[in-house]
Amino acid sequence: MLFLSCTLPIKAQQLTATLNGTVTDASGAVIPNAQVTIVQSAVNGLSRTTETNALGSYTVTNLAAGNYTVTIV
Repeated sequence: MLFLSCTLPIKAQQLTATLNGTVTDASGAVIPNAQVTIVQSAVNGLSRTTETNALGSYTVTNLAAGNYTVTIV
């Protein structure tokens, strides 16, 4: 009789999200280098800031689950 045992690491579920978008003006033209600020509405008020790329796009990763306010400057 042959018995094999294998142990694999198990990761717990993570409640994180990724937010991405494109910043445009009223005419639909993309806005590069715009400052994007994401603020969590919870008590701790987590804040993350990024900048749009040359195509007006941005991505913010590893956001905790919750409600956020996004501000573009």
